[in-house]
Amino acid sequence: MDMECGCVCDFDCFPAVYRQSKPVARKPYKCCECGGPILAGQKYDYVFAIWNDGAETFRTCLVCARIRDDYCCSHGNLRQNLWDSLGVDYITGAVDDDLNP
Repeated sequence: MDMECGCVCDFDCFPAVYRQSKPVARKPYKCCECGGPILAGQKYDYVFAIWNDGAETFRTCLVCARIRDDYCCSHGNLRQNLWDSLGVDYITGAVDDDLNP
């Protein structure tokens, strides 16, 4: 799996193991990015990764996964990373006027 992307955020820690798939949810989950529901029967982005400090699993709705793929490779911090780099909260619609005159 190629870990390069067009991110706007810093990402310099690559996992030793990285597995990604797009399964269909067998039960409800919560998106690790927006906190919204991933309903049973919906496709979602699933990532299993192992870093130096342990293994992690990320379940992401397809909307957040698409945004993350285009703007930020890291998992679990999309909202904060977009706020820090673009001054936009994609969940609430808030805009930082200092970054977006």
